Amino acid sequence: MTVSAGYELGLPQGRFQNGMNPLHSLVVSGALPVAAISKNLHVGATLGIGEYANARYGVEYNNRGNYINTSIRYTSNVFQGGGQALYLFDLSNGVKPFVSAKAGYIGFFSNFLIDDPTDPDACRVLEHESIQADNTLYWGYGGGVRVAIGKGSGTQNYIELSAHKTHGREIGYVNVDRLQQMNKPMDLSEGAQPVNVNFVSAGTNSVHGHTLAEVFRNRVDFLQLRLAWVYQFSL
Repeated sequence: MTVSAGYELGLPQGRFQNGMNPLHSLVVSGALPVAAISKNLHVGATLGIGEYANARYGVEYNNRGNYINTSIRYTSNVFQGGGQALYLFDLSNGVKPFVSAKAGYIGFFSNFLIDDPTDPDACRVLEHESIQADNTLYWGYGGGVRVAIGKGSGTQNYIELSAHKTHGREIGYVNVDRLQQMNKPMDLSEGAQPVNVNFVSAGTNSVHGHTLAEVFRNRVDFLQLRLAWVYQFSL
């Protein structure tokens, strides 16, 4: 059995580059050999959580009738979870090239948070709201190499380098190039959908809608590069 953990860089490709930043993720996975077919064939599961946007702007906010200067933060995250299959070519010098395929679920989530200015660690928020959420299925293929770095009694450690092309159906995601302050008007890009949120005006105490962001829709298309530590052991 193998378990692994590492860093993954997701580089948007094609039309998916429009309004999308590189995705930085922490990924964990595990796999078991399918001895009935081949000892080199491993199947298992992988999970990843990452971020593609984090921005902050100063705002004047009405907190229960008190107007305070604070900041609004935007965060955009991605969750991935699914199955994977790997076929390893076991070379005698501790190097194991492999090819792999994967499929599963991917979700995109964007939020805004109004910071509490009395909290210096920014752990508390005055307001927190989701401004976008969407999900779809993904599939991908690729390969890489595992290099042995240490061995114990019945165990083996590897460093893994891999690259995968990951595709999915059309999904909505926040255009990270056009996140807005509350007091700035916003003209939508062609083909984009607005994200509107209600706020209270500091001067008139009236509720008004404001476009905080815009959402694009494109097919999921990433080139994912991973650096991971792999631990192999016998059950």
